[in-house]
Amino acid sequence: MSREGFVCAFCGMVGASEHDPCPSRMPKRHRPVAQLPAATGLGQTVKATAPAKAGRSGFTPASKPQRAAITDRPSLMPGQGPIDPAHITPRANGGCDDPLCVVPLHRTAHRAFDDGDLDILGAMIANGLWAEMAHAIEAHQVDPISLLQRLTGQRWAPVDQAGENQAA
Repeated sequence: MSREGFVCAFCGMVGASEHDPCPSRMPKRHRPVAQLPAATGLGQTVKATAPAKAGRSGFTPASKPQRAAITDRPSLMPGQGPIDPAHITPRANGGCDDPLCVVPLHRTAHRAFDDGDLDILGAMIANGLWAEMAHAIEAHQVDPISLLQRLTGQRWAPVDQAGENQAA
């Protein structure tokens, strides 16, 4: 895949390489997003982010208000270990210091969530974390499909309904 057509599924970086480290997944590499047809108009505007600075891990700690907000809350997912504030909108993608920008996850689940390998959407709905999801959309202008992708770890693409109907 050429650098011009490459878009990272996790950080949205345009023109990166699959061999470059992804700032939102350090030390893992970028993963490509399936390119959508130009006729759909979808996927054409992607937020470009700057690559991680040399010597930086890509990790930014949660703010004091964020750590305080999760202090007495259990992890959304079952497991053991210290509870971390997991950013719904990663700082590398414009996440902020607002306590609504984080959810409590134990460390192993937090890593899996950041790697896109953990679906926390059901747990967020079950725990009534609507304000946290609304914050991502309102404060960070995250579109609902991108939020769905972040919370579920799944990549969503439009279905060509015309093609399906003709095949049936």
